[in-house]
Amino acid sequence: MYEVQCIDHGYAPAKAVCKQLMEQGAVEFSGENAKRALVCLSQGTQFGQNHLQLEQAEFSFYFGTEQRGSNITMQFQQDPKMGGMVLSITAEGY
Repeated sequence: MYEVQCIDHGYAPAKAVCKQLMEQGAVEFSGENAKRALVCLSQGTQFGQNHLQLEQAEFSFYFGTEQRGSNITMQFQQDPKMGGMVLSITAEGY
């Protein structure tokens, strides 16, 4: 009924994230994956509501130090081609 995949584009750190998502990620409640990723990458972010459900979201923020880091874009949305919800995390920087 559900299909999951994780595309790492051959990038070693992304492979580790994909491995974790494939082993521990929620399939039926995929918004939980988006919430957990945001909390992990954006220090100080909390979702205090136990029953908060993400239907769709887009976040942009900086991750790292002043000397070295990345601009992170997270999107969680319906993808008609994939036939379900897609979580995309993109890091641009050094």
